[in-house]
Amino acid sequence: MSFLSHRPGDPLQSSAILYPILLLPPEILAEIFSFVVDATFHFGDISEVSGPASSQAPWLLTRVCHRWTEVALRTPCLWSMVFLDLDRVGERGDVQLTRLRHDRSRNAPLTVKIFCEQDWRESHPVLDAAMAHCERWGEADLYITLPLAFQLAAVRARLSALITLGISLRLDDESEADPAFWDTFMDSPNLKTLCASFWDDHHLLSSPFAFPWHQLTRLSTTFFSNTEALSVLQALSSAIECRLEYAREAALPEQPIPTCLPYLRSLLLQMEEESRPSGRIHHRRTSLLDWLETPSLEHLSTYHTADAEAVLALLARSHCAASLHSFHFHSSSALPDVLLLLVQAMPCLMDLEIGDFNGALSTRSAVSTFVRALSVHWETRSPPRQPLSVWLVDRMYSTGSVQDLSVMYKDGFIVEISPNMCFRSLVADSFR
Repeated sequence: MSFLSHRPGDPLQSSAILYPILLLPPEILAEIFSFVVDATFHFGDISEVSGPASSQAPWLLTRVCHRWTEVALRTPCLWSMVFLDLDRVGERGDVQLTRLRHDRSRNAPLTVKIFCEQDWRESHPVLDAAMAHCERWGEADLYITLPLAFQLAAVRARLSALITLGISLRLDDESEADPAFWDTFMDSPNLKTLCASFWDDHHLLSSPFAFPWHQLTRLSTTFFSNTEALSVLQALSSAIECRLEYAREAALPEQPIPTCLPYLRSLLLQMEEESRPSGRIHHRRTSLLDWLETPSLEHLSTYHTADAEAVLALLARSHCAASLHSFHFHSSSALPDVLLLLVQAMPCLMDLEIGDFNGALSTRSAVSTFVRALSVHWETRSPPRQPLSVWLVDRMYSTGSVQDLSVMYKDGFIVEISPNMCFRSLVADSFR
């Protein structure tokens, strides 16, 4: 303090010795604020954010000092992330706060999260306030009830800036829906990424909404059946990434005509958990892989939706074995020697996950045999050899049942073995 008392000059510079942040240029301070707001907006589950919005960033940034307030108000992007919990009217769901946020965001593209689990039967004023600026929605994440979705229909033909859409909707009662309602998102000329999850009391459902499938590059959605999923896949000519989950599968025609998806790099196909009882053997004629040609494929995940024969046929037909870096295969119908044949067909594989063998691997120490054979295959790869991470799940496996697996921890070759199939919906769970 004696040092400060002998330094003449601007009081701000003296204070800056104790608080260096005071000397940061406004543009650097605004950049730091943007990281804070982004972390607040994207933290955790959409339903877990607690406390009124006015006590969080960016509002909180205006209560520190005059300079912070000035920087925050001059940075529109800080106010462009709009989270509305319509179940908490009077806290986060406040009409005045919503309008003020929109005013402060000026003309910046908006990222909007709208959450509601209550069964609203009347028009929600906060939702009306949000929809008044839907022309600026660049990204929208909607976890709402069907009555509120009816109110949301007012945005139809006003979503010209929308690039990313997430919608999660329970469809127990559609009797009130006008047929035109299902075209709410159809006229979205810039929509590229769609995350859509639909269900009723019993199963996952396919989208009742019409979407511009042909222009989508990234898609994550649910279906009732594999036949519905196939009809959408055939329309995704520009797709780069597809994550599809369905509840039922039926036999497809015996003579498939493959649909070429020339840009597809990542494909995940998953069956709903309740739809595949333990021990179920996959039926060959239900595989969507037989209908696809994917020359650019890098990541493939099949969860009880394909057998080894369908995977090998896809690799041969698409000539994509050399580009495949990640392969997750869960099935009850594959034996160790067939699995090894699959892995050997992918020379650049770096991430391997194999699970739910219905006990096939644990019998007669087959796990040990499979891991050693896999290790030998990895060691004989042509240099430069890529690291390989392997995760095996066998429900019959228990601690101590597999002996002498020292090969699991070689440099660049790591194997983890677990008896537990920790199921999660890789499609539907991502919408909460």
